[in-house]
Amino acid sequence: NNDLGITDAVPEPWAPVELAGNRIRLAGKVYELQQSGFPAQVSLSGCGVFAVTPEIALQINGRKVAFRDIKTEVAERKASAVVLSGAHSDRDYVVRFTVTIEFDGLYRARLDISPNGGKPVSIDRFQLVFPIRRELASYYSRFIAYDFDAMRADRSDLLASYGRIESPLSLSFVPTLWVGNDKMGLEWVCESDIAWQNKEPGTQLQLQPQQDRVLLTANVIDRPLPLQETAYTFEFALFSTPARPPVVAERKARLVSAHLDDCFTEEDYRLLDIYGIGWHRQVPKKHVMLPVFTPPDGVPPEPSSQFINAYTAKGGKFIPYGALYAFPRVLPGDEWEHYRKHWLTRESLDAPAFSKNKTWAKLQGLEPSTNSLVYVTYTHKSIRDFLVYHYVQAVKTGKVHGIYLDVSSPNILSTVPSQPYGAHVKAGGLYYPFFAQRQLLKRLYIACREIDPSFMITQHTSKIASVVAGFTGIVAGGESLNVVFRGKSSLKQCQTDINAYVPDYGRVPEYVYLSEFGKGRGINMELLPQIHHGLFNKDVMAAHPALRERYTDSLLSRTLVYDIKLWPAYMDQEILHDVLAVKRQFGWLVDAQYVSPADSSGAFSGSIDPALRVAYYTRSTRNDALLVVSNVAGQTAHQTLRPAHLGNVVAKTLSVAYVSTSSDENLVRIVDGTTIDAALGPGQYAVVVVNPREH
Repeated sequence: NNDLGITDAVPEPWAPVELAGNRIRLAGKVYELQQSGFPAQVSLSGCGVFAVTPEIALQINGRKVAFRDIKTEVAERKASAVVLSGAHSDRDYVVRFTVTIEFDGLYRARLDISPNGGKPVSIDRFQLVFPIRRELASYYSRFIAYDFDAMRADRSDLLASYGRIESPLSLSFVPTLWVGNDKMGLEWVCESDIAWQNKEPGTQLQLQPQQDRVLLTANVIDRPLPLQETAYTFEFALFSTPARPPVVAERKARLVSAHLDDCFTEEDYRLLDIYGIGWHRQVPKKHVMLPVFTPPDGVPPEPSSQFINAYTAKGGKFIPYGALYAFPRVLPGDEWEHYRKHWLTRESLDAPAFSKNKTWAKLQGLEPSTNSLVYVTYTHKSIRDFLVYHYVQAVKTGKVHGIYLDVSSPNILSTVPSQPYGAHVKAGGLYYPFFAQRQLLKRLYIACREIDPSFMITQHTSKIASVVAGFTGIVAGGESLNVVFRGKSSLKQCQTDINAYVPDYGRVPEYVYLSEFGKGRGINMELLPQIHHGLFNKDVMAAHPALRERYTDSLLSRTLVYDIKLWPAYMDQEILHDVLAVKRQFGWLVDAQYVSPADSSGAFSGSIDPALRVAYYTRSTRNDALLVVSNVAGQTAHQTLRPAHLGNVVAKTLSVAYVSTSSDENLVRIVDGTTIDAALGPGQYAVVVVNPREH
């Protein structure tokens, strides 16, 4: 029981909430509210999100409720949040609306409708409509669960969970739905379907493109819902992105596997903030998923301390492996005896839903047939207290510089009746505890950074909800793309047949890179390659180096041009070293300004071939630039590019710095020192330095 990290103070890089009339100003965001407290407009860096005013359509007892007439007043005001509340009374019912807006842009609302004086009440219709400006609504991304034990998601569901908004889209209930472009966006959040009377599959959420807007509509009640004595409650949230203000220092952060031979030099360790993840083989068996490195009294120190000391001595920042929604069966004390009913998502440690992972069983000294991983929920304060306390103690030792949270999205939902929504889930409903997860991450961020300002929270997940990503320094994603490469092949086929697992990143639609890993959500993503993977195809791929090179190029052709960081593993290391050498010469792009393909065309004379994507980086202190040309299509493209002004950089001379290994270097030439003449096949790319003498 502790209050570590619980405060009304606002941590950096955010700013205190400012309230003036109906306008709430945050760091990089402004919320304008209707008198009811419902949003009128959300502005992100001066750009309005809505084409027209959003609406709540509510009909009770056959009469339309004038929701705009509800008048909310400030119920609570502090640096970290503003709470507004108001009510509207009718002869038959009372409508109450409460809104909380937090410093990072979380808009959280609760609607209560209760009978007035015991009179019969029927809610006939309840719908929320958000008209998002068309130019802002380019892509969508919705949450899906991922089987961390089998490392698999449903392939069709994964690919359908993001896309371009080009035609009407109807969805069944999902807890989060983000809509945005490559710069900003808005995420709809609703943790549970308990209040959704509309149970018709594929009709609860809709995206409808129109000429100047895209309507995001939540159809909550579509037929009469009678109320007796119990009030009706509906809770939802909006979260505007970017998830956090830009932090220049975060461009210095890199995530690596501390136990692998990494590709960074001693000088890199001085220039960058390199965080090494220590896997379970380096930490005490009893604490494989917790940052508790100090053995109990009387127990000799384990080799992990020596490993950590050696890693930090060379300039690395050590992060212990941990998991969020999965705990080891063996904990340091008697936590399961006291808190099982609050923490577990099932009523027994031996529940069939839990994992009999043999590797984790061996690490914990358990029989192979035993549940070695159990799934938890964070709705009870005690489990948040437990995790925050242990990490704070670990950070105080000076040996732990961050937290790595594997299994960082809920996939085994709680059916324990005594827990929030447990009975509802047991009966077939849904509840995703994102707000509890958010509370935990906020506490960890504040409490641990008070001790170490460079403390880094990292999450590893298949699909990250923006609402839980703001307090995270790095999100490692992309592992679930293995289902695209694997298709319907069995694990045994992948391990023995080179054609059963095809990690060609050209098979991944462009909108995946732009929505999941793009700038619009403001999340510092790092893509985890899946080219040669220990579980799937490492041995068989080792016998096909040319294929490994081609698949690595298919990955780099996308990540370089879209400015996506890579976890430096599970790909061709020789190619990676060569590409990183170019970034190293350009200061690792730490202080560089990235200009995306969507914004770069004006820097060149003439049009750019539709198969190509061109992006560039400039530095305010240098008259040079780094230019990336990639072919992301299925056919060869021949292009002549003559850059003129790249931001403040006047292009004088050009030099080819790197060409993908699968292309002929002679096909990328510099003509007269000022023009790029490139013939690039699918998945091929070139990196060009502008003004190399000044570089």
